[in-house]
Amino acid sequence: KPDIIHAHNALYGGLLARKISKKYTIPYLITEHSSYFSRGLVPNTLYSKVLDAYKNTNCLAVVSPFLGKELTRIIGISAKKWKWIPNVLEKEFEQFIHQPLGRKNTDTFIFTSIGSFIPIKGHLNLIKAFSDTFSATEKVFLKIYGGGPLRDHMIQLVQKLNRAHQIHIGEYLNRKEIINLFKQSHCFVLPSEIETFGVVLIEAMSFGLPV
Repeated sequence: KPDIIHAHNALYGGLLARKISKKYTIPYLITEHSSYFSRGLVPNTLYSKVLDAYKNTNCLAVVSPFLGKELTRIIGISAKKWKWIPNVLEKEFEQFIHQPLGRKNTDTFIFTSIGSFIPIKGHLNLIKAFSDTFSATEKVFLKIYGGGPLRDHMIQLVQKLNRAHQIHIGEYLNRKEIINLFKQSHCFVLPSEIETFGVVLIEAMSFGLPV
């Protein structure tokens, strides 16, 4: 029997933690990461149960002040109820903080973006914005890595805009590959419509990349 239960997100870990807590009188805490309240994705049938899980948790942690303020605005949770505990860097990235990188490629400016290929991540908008901002002859390059249902649409858009020589759509990367990518990049772009805390932002910033 555990001393405490730590659930990540009310849906659905928090609901389960609340149920276990009631049955076995074990204290629980919830760390909320998700933007589903802001996006209106909480099912009506579960709304009251989610509120109950928040109300009875011994500690409600949020990964950003933005998310805490959103919960306060949307469902009326007091600012005194939530605590901001930000996400952290993995050790693989920490070692590069404050180190000069000495990027070798100075001829072409490289923008990089990493994330799931889903509508809320905004990659189609990023491709359009890149094409609108830079001419086809400028020495700029956009590398987008990830995976998801919009991959084919992204590739088709790049081809339609005749920018295959400037925009690369790649697969998911492991940490070692991400580190190598950041070493070659000059700027990181996060085109998401909403984020509670994009860990990839602090990963990019650990390499001194503007974001």
